[in-house]
Amino acid sequence: MKKKKKTSIIANEKIDNSKLIKASKIILELQQDLKKYINKGCGPFLAAIYDSNGNLVAKAANNVVKKSCSNNHAEINAIKLAEKKLGTYDLSPYDLSLYVTSEPCMMCLGGIMWSGIKAVYYGVPSERVTKITGFDECLRPD
Repeated sequence: MKKKKKTSIIANEKIDNSKLIKASKIILELQQDLKKYINKGCGPFLAAIYDSNGNLVAKAANNVVKKSCSNNHAEINAIKLAEKKLGTYDLSPYDLSLYVTSEPCMMCLGGIMWSGIKAVYYGVPSERVTKITGFDECLRPD
């Protein structure tokens, strides 16, 4: 019998059961979409921004290598798409949530904060990403 994988979700806000179910579903979908993006030359990270009604506002992959730009992490790319779609640099009035396949790095955390996105959910902690990829993104404050 095949054992079902348990999804672990981490957030910057209290997660009630309905938010946990929603975040688990979105992050699992992002993880399932990764292969499609990797086949297009993107990195193995994907981020999506949803509004409070559950509507997808933006989705983007990491394309650092593909575009030769170290800032092109999935979170930053998704934020740029959301800002373009909504016509503003200040996303705070829109009550948006960011869902990411793995824990945002320090650069992305700064971008998320400055964008005005309030809630962040991710699946894989950075320690596991480091073990999988061999790339340590940076020191993090305790």
